[in-house]
Amino acid sequence: TVCMQNILSLIYYEGHRDGTAKTETIDRVPWLEYNSNKMDYGSRPSPRLFSTHLHYYLAPRDLRNKG
Repeated sequence: TVCMQNILSLIYYEGHRDGTAKTETIDRVPWLEYNSNKMDYGSRPSPRLFSTHLHYYLAPRDLRNKG
């Protein structure tokens, strides 16, 4: 999972290591079920990256319906 988070982060930042080196993985790709920083997920810039181990049917309904 952590490897995939790093790969997605590099794609998101277009391969620029400067965009990922100074930020913790949890801040770049936060976990849906562990919002330890009390982050407002709706205010994150689009496209939003998230990580989860939730089954699809347990994900928030709004997240599932918006594609």
